[in-house]
Amino acid sequence: MMEDELLQRLRTEAGYRAVPLLDPDGYFAGLHLHRFLPGRVIDVVQVWNEHFDYLTVRAQLEDSFGAAVPFAPPAALHRDSGKFAEVAVQLLPPRPASRSWPTNPADT
Repeated sequence: MMEDELLQRLRTEAGYRAVPLLDPDGYFAGLHLHRFLPGRVIDVVQVWNEHFDYLTVRAQLEDSFGAAVPFAPPAALHRDSGKFAEVAVQLLPPRPASRSWPTNPADT
């Protein structure tokens, strides 16, 4: 399945860690992925399972704490959502182009 390959690539190539999302009855409902970026930024991705058509939400949050307002939510630097494949492609590093076989006999 394409989603499994993309999840594996997000974990190995992009450095995300994953924990399961559970519904109120304790059943698997999706995944919460996160990674820490330079500059005190946390990149968070939540992917819901096939019952929700792999809906995905992503946010980059400032890793900051304000003593005056300790329970204030972090400031979102960037947010987007969509299908899992659309969001994942934006997060993965580009793969190097593969070498193709020469098609012109003069090249061989």
